[in-house]
Amino acid sequence: MTRADLTEQLYQAIGMPLKESDVVVCAIFDSIVRALRSGDKVEIRGFGSFHTRQRRGRIGRNPKTGAKVVSFRQGCVDSPSWQLIRAFRQCFRLLFVSCKDRETTKECT
Repeated sequence: MTRADLTEQLYQAIGMPLKESDVVVCAIFDSIVRALRSGDKVEIRGFGSFHTRQRRGRIGRNPKTGAKVVSFRQGCVDSPSWQLIRAFRQCFRLLFVSCKDRETTKECT
């Protein structure tokens, strides 16, 4: 699903013009990114939570000088909610059952 798909879904659900729907979707994503960059935890009930974590440093080498360089990265960590996990499991379970009933598994993939 892309940002355009989300904008289209918002347009269909509320009837808001497409340009305004895109502004709303962009504002939501921008506020999530700003919160994560400032070090806050973002929690969306029923969907999941996001926070940043400092990853351990990786020792690299400057190819020009040969000097060792240590780089630390900060990554985003997401934790899905139990409702989302249950929905995924149910979806995959239904897919697996429908695949099992078919004679060949090649059609299912």
